[in-house]
Amino acid sequence: MITLPISPRPLINPDDVWVPEGYKVEVVAVGLSFPTGMGFSDDGTLYILEGGSTWPTRPALPPRILQLDSSGNLEVFAVETLGGPRGVTYRDGYIYVSCKGGYLVRIFRYDVKTREREVLIEKIPSGWMA
Repeated sequence: MITLPISPRPLINPDDVWVPEGYKVEVVAVGLSFPTGMGFSDDGTLYILEGGSTWPTRPALPPRILQLDSSGNLEVFAVETLGGPRGVTYRDGYIYVSCKGGYLVRIFRYDVKTREREVLIEKIPSGWMA
């Protein structure tokens, strides 16, 4: 069981989740701000996307990409400037991330070793625009 310093759900207990016989629930990340997606690299590293938060009832948090390695170390991989990341996939040493901001989407590519970011596609229409 994990205790969080927040009031809405201060306790995270994996026993609260029903799963079929033979399965087990394990808490690997807590306290996320608006999680929007996740994806694995070939070595088992998990990339977790957070949309950030600007709601008046929560502290302002930036949209970001978290990296959880196979040893259980969780760190911020990148912070986004456009709206929150929405999708991620891995291939050949890069993660590809779609980020939505307003009525536009961008596609980025990050080198997982250097964390260098490259914009591949910019200004894809998303949603209604006048």
